[in-house]
Amino acid sequence: MPGVEQIRCDAHGEQPMSFACTHIAHGLLNGTTPGFIIAPEEPAEAYPLAWCTDCENVVGNVGWRHWLDELADFKMLCGVCYLEARDLARDAGTFRTLREE
Repeated sequence: MPGVEQIRCDAHGEQPMSFACTHIAHGLLNGTTPGFIIAPEEPAEAYPLAWCTDCENVVGNVGWRHWLDELADFKMLCGVCYLEARDLARDAGTFRTLREE
């Protein structure tokens, strides 16, 4: 994918880089999902920053604060891992996009 930095994933090889909260990354390791929420800055964004339902609830209660970066502890995922986590959430009915249509 042009314009997206590439990373090397042990499972999927050379792939586009993405980021998700630590809760999503850890859920992916055991095949579960804590939810998957995105707010793409533009509709064509392939891998917008993703966070789980618990992170979204904290943001909803207090608004985004600098210390939430530490709570979310965003992890780098390859594009395939990102899509696998998203699909787990879709299958569980816990995927949501905050983009205005």
